[in-house]
Amino acid sequence: QFYEHFLEIVDRYHIPHEFIEVEITESAFNEITDAVLRVLTSIKNAGFNISMDDFGAGYSNLNVLSRLPIQVIKLDREFLWEMAYSEHVRGIVSCVVTLAHTMDTRVVCEGVEQSMHVDFLKEVGCDYAQGYYFSKPIEETEFIKRYPDFGGSDKR
Repeated sequence: QFYEHFLEIVDRYHIPHEFIEVEITESAFNEITDAVLRVLTSIKNAGFNISMDDFGAGYSNLNVLSRLPIQVIKLDREFLWEMAYSEHVRGIVSCVVTLAHTMDTRVVCEGVEQSMHVDFLKEVGCDYAQGYYFSKPIEETEFIKRYPDFGGSDKR
């Protein structure tokens, strides 16, 4: 009954579905059941986004990946740090971005802390980057001050 309960809460507060992203860690997908896949598909079909967090941190199964109703893959931060020691890792990140795009899936790379990370991610076509390079976590009041177009109670 997760789906019904989840939908009821979101709709009670009139939150547009496309503003909600359900994030599931890669390891949770390793033993995913058909029942869970049906729930995730229902969530996607209702207009919510589903992302796989920490991609590459576990044992990604490409067969399972092809069946998942996800729109976003979040690359684990370790890729960026390993990149400094291994040219192979650069190739892996590039291939993951290409693979995701062939599946019509966006890619977020976590742990971006240096300009060389940003440059590399732009080079390989990564869709989004997240990390301290852009900002450390901030309080809501600071967020609203920095990004007034996203703040305030009338901006739902």
